[in-house]
Amino acid sequence: MGSCFSSDGGSMRRTVSKQAMHDIKNARGKDANDCKPVFDALGVSKKMQGRLLDLYEHSCAGGRGSVKEFMRAVKAEKSFEYYLTRSLTFFNVGGRSFTCPQFVLLIWNLVTLQRNADASAEWSFRVWFGGDEYDKDVIAPRNNVFEMLDSSLGLSAKYDYRPGSEKFKNLKGFVGNPHDFDVKKGKMLMKSCCGEEDVNLKGWMKLAARAKPVLKYPFAVVEEIKRQTKLEKEWNKLSLKRRSCEELDALVAEINTSSSECLKSSSRSGGNSGGNSGGDESGGSSGSGSGKERVPKRSANKGNRKNVTAKPKGGKSKYVAKATKSKR
Repeated sequence: MGSCFSSDGGSMRRTVSKQAMHDIKNARGKDANDCKPVFDALGVSKKMQGRLLDLYEHSCAGGRGSVKEFMRAVKAEKSFEYYLTRSLTFFNVGGRSFTCPQFVLLIWNLVTLQRNADASAEWSFRVWFGGDEYDKDVIAPRNNVFEMLDSSLGLSAKYDYRPGSEKFKNLKGFVGNPHDFDVKKGKMLMKSCCGEEDVNLKGWMKLAARAKPVLKYPFAVVEEIKRQTKLEKEWNKLSLKRRSCEELDALVAEINTSSSECLKSSSRSGGNSGGNSGGDESGGSSGSGSGKERVPKRSANKGNRKNVTAKPKGGKSKYVAKATKSKR
């Protein structure tokens, strides 16, 4: 950022060059101008606009927004990495970076889902199983959905948060159920909500209504965003206005109509205050972890779509996308 420290009489004094301050001011002004179509569509206050730009600046590396830096800025746990990556790279599928206008819109999407159970369930389904198109019409393999239920509730010995807890009679809420019993009850719950076949959106939403942790929605991250922006009342008002998950798609269409370049993922020279490079991750390296730009338009050929299923890998809460063919 062009800042340095110098010692003077035993005290520390920070000096920032005029050029550095000028560059920072220009970069912030450019970000604000780039985000104008998004701010207009969302109808947020000037104060909210400034706070979102501040959060974006703290989430930058190499001249662009970075998922890694965002997680650091909001103190997000590693278990939320996949969910947050998918949520913040909606326009840059497979990448790890985002632009300021994309960030503002997707943070609005994430935070305003908090108070809408159906909308958050639909978005989570699109995140976990929707593939590159974030498609809500895919069919999720039953085994993968149950594994998510198991990992979120700790039904089996594999995902038990307190191994051997069925024997600890001094625990609050002790019921003494063995793991086999809990797994059986979990499968019964899935059957009552989703039937006996693979799971569609309707079945997933029924399951989420009975077992909300299965969504793996990052409530703690959302609360931290509210705390850092210091505008909880405005966030609550925006959340109460949110009626459905599809409002995101409607806003994307509206913004693209008013400014076709606003939400594109193309690199920018002399970007924001995080640096001057337009690379995809820290260090400004071009092409490192870069994804493909997402065009929010679904393929007409549904038969050629793929499912993306969440499957645990290397631990309880690390999920990666695995492609499987849809059963049609």
